[in-house]
Amino acid sequence: MNIDELCAYHPSHPKKQTVYEWVSKKTIPYHKMTKGLMFLQSEIDEWLKSGAQKSEEDLMREVREFVLSKKGKEV
Repeated sequence: MNIDELCAYHPSHPKKQTVYEWVSKKTIPYHKMTKGLMFLQSEIDEWLKSGAQKSEEDLMREVREFVLSKKGKEV
């Protein structure tokens, strides 16, 4: 699926910008092709079934970013 097809397929019918944010945060399975982003329906179905849970790698990256953003600031 391309991004337009994904937006139509996804139950909440997100805007393209939302999907691009998911891609940049690596929270949605995607594939970069020469003509842009592509999404496999089987991977999207699995992602939706799993509740779009973040991977351990994603969680660790978010923790590192949070800690780095707080360095030098009172917490």
